[in-house]
Amino acid sequence: MNLISYLKEDHERIRKLISKLEQSEDIKKKKLAFTELLIVVRIHMRAEESAVYAKCLKLKEPETSEMALEGYDDHQLLEDYIYKIRASASDDIWLSRVTTYCQILQLHIAVEESDFFAEIKSFFSDFDMQQAAILYLQAKKSHELELRSAEAFGFSKRFFLN
Repeated sequence: MNLISYLKEDHERIRKLISKLEQSEDIKKKKLAFTELLIVVRIHMRAEESAVYAKCLKLKEPETSEMALEGYDDHQLLEDYIYKIRASASDDIWLSRVTTYCQILQLHIAVEESDFFAEIKSFFSDFDMQQAAILYLQAKKSHELELRSAEAFGFSKRFFLN
């Protein structure tokens, strides 16, 4: 598989987790589904930032640089919004904010797949694509290991995500 395939695969997994969250009937199941979604999203975002966005900025092409910076901004917006979700005073407010979070996330994914991936294909050489794919997979593994080691030391996923 290539870089774009790996990114699309993660995006599809995120879409499925959003669907699982939306289809969950009670609030406890929704909160567990959201925690699972956050783990996958955070691992994906960190890997994408280090392997893809950083490479785009190094190319110094205005189009890819602008899109990479927008991607960083979207990721920061999503991270910042998590604090708002955690500060929710009621389950109704929590659910409303999680819905907004998922909408922002889905829009980010749609823009990446419709615009950003085309830019990557235009400006990345075959070698760049291979290198970015390797870095992406390594970064994902690193962030997954970080999460597992936190759990091994007694931190639950919920604690780690706070």
